[in-house]
Amino acid sequence: MPRFIVLSEPRTGSTYLQSLLKIHYEVECKEDFLSDEYGPRDDPIGDVNYQLSVLRQPVVGFKTFPEHLAYHQVSLAELVRRLDVRWAVIF
Repeated sequence: MPRFIVLSEPRTGSTYLQSLLKIHYEVECKEDFLSDEYGPRDDPIGDVNYQLSVLRQPVVGFKTFPEHLAYHQVSLAELVRRLDVRWAVIF
């Protein structure tokens, strides 16, 4: 299933973009799976991969912020490679 990431700074309209994407019946755009509210994880990309794999829509993705990538010490390149992301929306 095709995957995407919305990477943006806070207060830039990413929640609005997320709501627009969710209108389409074949797309699911989830909240930030890399949020730091649950603390550090051993394999944050593996956790995200699992969360995306259980979604049923043909196209799935999530939004995140650069500081959450830094918190988990994950690069965007590594995230794209390991999750087999086809599209990254960055703003």
